[in-house]
Amino acid sequence: MNDIAPLAEPEQSGPLRRPDPLPVSSGQFRLWFLDRVHGTTSTHQIPLVLRLHGALDRAALEAALTDVVLRHESLRTVIVPVAGVPVQRVLPDARPVLDTRTVAPSALEREVAAAAAHTFDLATEIPVRAGLFRIAADDHVLVLSLHRTACDGGSMAPLGRDLTLAYEARCRGTAPDWAKPPVQYADHVLRQLRRLGDASDPHSLAARQLAFWRETLSGLGGEIGLPFDRPRPATPSRGEGSVRFEVSPEEHARLVELSHRTGTTMFMIVQAALAVLLSRLTGDVDVPIGTLTPGRSDEASEDVVGLVANTVVLRTGLAGNPTFAELLDRVREVDLAAFAHQDVPFEHVVRAVDPARVRGRNPLCQVLVTAGARAVEWRPAGLRTTADVPDLGAPGFGASGFDLHLNVDARHGPDGTAAGLVCDLRFDTDLFDRASARTIAARLVRVLTAMAADADRTIGAVTILSATELSNVLTAWNDTARDVAQSALPELLEVRAAATPDAVAVRCGDSALTYGELNARANRVARHLAGRGIGPESVVALSMARSVDLIVAVWGTLKAGAAYCPVDPEYPPERVAFMLKDSDPQLVLTGPVDEQGMADGNLTDADRVTPLLPAHPCYMIYTSGSTGLPKAVVMPGSALVNLIRWYERVSATSDGAATHRVANFSSISFDVALVEILIATVRGGCVELPDEETRRDLDKLVTWLEKSEVDEVFVPNLVLAAIVDISQAAGTELPRLRHVIQGGESLALTPELAAFHRAVPDRRLANYYGPTETHVATSFALPADPGDWPEEAPIGRPVDNMRTYVLDRWLQPVPPGVAGELYIAGVQLARGYLNRPGLTADRYVADPFGPPGSRMYRTGDVVRWRADGQLVFMGRVDDQLKVRGFRIELGEIEAVLRGHDEVVQVAVLAVNKHTPATRLVAYVVPATEALTPTALRRHAAESLPLHMVPTGFRMVEALPLTPNGKLDRKALPALTEESAGRPPAEGVEQTVCDVFAEVLGVPVADVHQNFFARGGHSLGMVRVAHDIHGRLGVDLPLRDVFEHPTPAGLVQLLAERG
Repeated sequence: MNDIAPLAEPEQSGPLRRPDPLPVSSGQFRLWFLDRVHGTTSTHQIPLVLRLHGALDRAALEAALTDVVLRHESLRTVIVPVAGVPVQRVLPDARPVLDTRTVAPSALEREVAAAAAHTFDLATEIPVRAGLFRIAADDHVLVLSLHRTACDGGSMAPLGRDLTLAYEARCRGTAPDWAKPPVQYADHVLRQLRRLGDASDPHSLAARQLAFWRETLSGLGGEIGLPFDRPRPATPSRGEGSVRFEVSPEEHARLVELSHRTGTTMFMIVQAALAVLLSRLTGDVDVPIGTLTPGRSDEASEDVVGLVANTVVLRTGLAGNPTFAELLDRVREVDLAAFAHQDVPFEHVVRAVDPARVRGRNPLCQVLVTAGARAVEWRPAGLRTTADVPDLGAPGFGASGFDLHLNVDARHGPDGTAAGLVCDLRFDTDLFDRASARTIAARLVRVLTAMAADADRTIGAVTILSATELSNVLTAWNDTARDVAQSALPELLEVRAAATPDAVAVRCGDSALTYGELNARANRVARHLAGRGIGPESVVALSMARSVDLIVAVWGTLKAGAAYCPVDPEYPPERVAFMLKDSDPQLVLTGPVDEQGMADGNLTDADRVTPLLPAHPCYMIYTSGSTGLPKAVVMPGSALVNLIRWYERVSATSDGAATHRVANFSSISFDVALVEILIATVRGGCVELPDEETRRDLDKLVTWLEKSEVDEVFVPNLVLAAIVDISQAAGTELPRLRHVIQGGESLALTPELAAFHRAVPDRRLANYYGPTETHVATSFALPADPGDWPEEAPIGRPVDNMRTYVLDRWLQPVPPGVAGELYIAGVQLARGYLNRPGLTADRYVADPFGPPGSRMYRTGDVVRWRADGQLVFMGRVDDQLKVRGFRIELGEIEAVLRGHDEVVQVAVLAVNKHTPATRLVAYVVPATEALTPTALRRHAAESLPLHMVPTGFRMVEALPLTPNGKLDRKALPALTEESAGRPPAEGVEQTVCDVFAEVLGVPVADVHQNFFARGGHSLGMVRVAHDIHGRLGVDLPLRDVFEHPTPAGLVQLLAERG
């Protein structure tokens, strides 16, 4: 019934012969469907509230309302299902009731809100209701509630005119003298169907326009990715707020001049500015914006009251950093083409383009822009009307269904001169706070102002931040300057050895060295190296097992002034060969150095090959490269001195430095290893080295931590989670472990981790962030009480003498809350990549915000500022994932699955990334064997939209780790067919799969197949509900089918209901 189909009646200007039953329009079907899915709410109502001053004739008003309802069929039309499909039924003599009551001024707002909130039953009630509130004899408030199935913005003018004529006539004691409308809404719907023709006929208007939209909207993302204050809820409330703002007459005049100069309209200028703003808020250069076209293409349809307006998508491209003038050229071209193809209903465009659907989110575009006032004007003789009544921006009132809706009304003076733009920004209160909407409005004004000032300026050169915001993100939140004594790294050990020579400095198994012994041996190694001509700018490769000798070799290399290059002896021979060839070390140490005959006194520059300077490299560490070849990061000693001095300042111990024991968990091939060594040194503590077997066996690691009475660990999130789980299972709280640092992965703040910290009141948790190219660049110390922990752990603010910038693709700072790429500047930047000048130049770029000549490192990480200046890690730029057009945060999915009581650990991966066949797969470590993929799917679907629910689940005994303790994604097992899907069983499952297949027109052999993912749409879902009722005799509300769009989900629902 809702498809574009031919009618046998020829084209004509008046009414057509009406079929029985009478079909609904596409817009009516959509609203009926949403009413069935979300339940009856005030979401799709338009409340019109007018204050009436003067002598009101109540009887005349009630009669006038009846006249208007009888004049326009749409106002007395109900929508009822026939064979499961909605149709229109015009009631011949339906009359509205004017509910009248007297209210006190203090109760007016509450009463008006209650009247506007009264909902409609579309099958039994006409879509208009009226309420009249008497405050005084000459002071009334009229509340008209209209359902959107019966009217739109273009209906307001004929409604206001007809109500005025009818009221004035009834006041005179006569019926209104008006001609019969040439076209009713039902006729308009039939004429539209006739004009569009059969979509299967390639020569029809419908087919031609749908072909245009398929091409124009091809590849459009699922959502624009606005920075919400809250995630989109599974069940939207449809609350809507409103922010009113203005553009001054002076700026308006400049924009008018710009429109004349560029051959555009004021609507196009506002649209272009909005596209720039949305691009800056989302990082996208492909920005779809919706607008409403009136749909009244001839004189006869101008007076139609009904849902005539149509939504059109304006796809604005901002790639290439165009000037405003160039962007306006693009916008004009896009708009003219779109408006030339505006006849086909939006719902049919959606079906043709077939984007992924998410409950509560408008498909194809989530931001709407319209122009012109939307209020009804009723100005009968003898009455003065005003709109000075309380705003009904409460939940559900007049919600547009869009995340943001900007309406712009251009005002003009008596002589036609620009008098300012009056703007109304409506926002979904599920997603945005009012303060955020105000900020968005202010940013739009800045873009419009910049456009008016200089249309030849590139869009990337415009800042959307206020002066205060700019000061915060560039200066205040980077106020980290601190004097640090430029001592050389060897001095850290020498000072400690002089202060506490007998304190144990390093222990591995039964071997241990005091600070005096460690310093003496390191001095002898350094003299051995110096004797071979090894010093500053030299490289010593260390390929040694974990032992005290390894720590001696590290310190000896540093004392000689050389840089050490760790080469793990367990690496594949090919990788070892590449590293040794690329680094070209002067010496490779594979075991203890011959120290005999070497003096053990501290070295001075006179003993070294050349004087040791802070800028000389202290190590070079290889990291994975995008080309498949590892690349060496060369780090100067001054960077490590700065980091350790910062650490020393912010993390003093409470129990005496001499008892501090730091686990050297990290592989020497990881940059954290040297920090672990230096942390212990500056604190006068002991570096505790587990052997390699213990380090890789997490059960043994927990036992070792307890036995060794370790105070501090620096581990990735997965290792930390394992320590928590294993210690709980073993019945130990690890009471000596009081300093826990997570780095290298995203920190998951789980209930188990919170309980682990509560068990030891003085235990503290910190989250560190930093790529190898900068080492630890930011940190966040979590509150002592886990009850005060945030939902997600920030990575914090920059450490001393470091700066962080969050920038967009045009290297402009982004506002707080908006995702951008993280750039790091300051004294801890590495020199660059060994033998890779091109890559170094690409990643280490000029810092436009720092001192002349300074550099910043482009991390490739996506972060956002919190309002308090803390940074939150969001993922990798080169790993930005989209599934069915939607941006996906794998961490969010993992957090939901981790919340299942029987899940110990979980990792979610994307298979076939960046292709239409992208799938999400969850690898789960279960607490019991009873946990099934079906239970996990259901658990995930309770909190996540359908496109974020993994399609495959694989149960594993443990998640594989790299040598550095991070998740080894390459080592995860392949997904099996059993975990990927399941064929239906005989009976109800097979029946439901058959229904899905018949409606979709494709085979459905997997009970977990998602109806929408296979190309299903709302009309098809109506058929599913109807056919299941016919075959199984079960009534399934549309809401249930929508919320359980898989055969397995529906069968489970039927089983629960008996």
